[in-house]
Amino acid sequence: MSGILNHPIDKRAKLYPSLREMCLNYRFWPFQQLHIEEIAARFSASTTPVREALARLAGEGLIESVPNRGYFAKAMSVEEVRCRVEILFLLLQHALRGCSLPDAWSGTKELVTPSDVFEANRFYISMAAMSDNILILPEVERQLDLTCLIRSIDLENPERQVHLHAQLLELQSCLKDGDAESASLCLQGQHDDLKRRLPHLVQDAQLRMLVEISANTSALSARARSQVGDRKARPTPACSYGGVKPVRS
Repeated sequence: MSGILNHPIDKRAKLYPSLREMCLNYRFWPFQQLHIEEIAARFSASTTPVREALARLAGEGLIESVPNRGYFAKAMSVEEVRCRVEILFLLLQHALRGCSLPDAWSGTKELVTPSDVFEANRFYISMAAMSDNILILPEVERQLDLTCLIRSIDLENPERQVHLHAQLLELQSCLKDGDAESASLCLQGQHDDLKRRLPHLVQDAQLRMLVEISANTSALSARARSQVGDRKARPTPACSYGGVKPVRS
């Protein structure tokens, strides 16, 4: 059964961004083997760019590379998500310690509307940009990407959205006042809140992804059966995507 979702794929789109988005949103079966030839057929591409894209994703830790076996999708785990969230907030704390407040925060666009994940991302990126360390900002952007799915699910709860907005407003006030110690405590509070909710959020995300993959697998199977029926009725040459089968771990 295929783990690739049954949605239109822009054949002109670059392979890497498309596959990366699918990995970030766990749109493959856990531990599913990613066959280069079948992905190439799905994207109407040659195998070389697919191989290069998978190697790049493996280098980023988004998929597993097993010697002499190939590439495999990863399963979401509480421990890995917890580590990524911890790295994100450690980087933000480092950016806070390595800047001169309030000057470093001056000119930053202030929060107005209740915070969704994109507004929160913009806020955190502004914090990272305060640091003199040029490596902080791209790494914060990367960790925001890697934790975006979980944080988005968290903020589907209106109470959580209001609570985070209040936390960010408090943090913003501390930054404007040049109170680094209070700002650090605000960041720690946000980290602790999210960390406590991670087991529930990861379980929710896992269930959603499996249901979505299963639904699209059924749609692809139905389409394949329809194509078989059409070929029997009208025996003309045809080429269809065979699907990617998961492997047992």
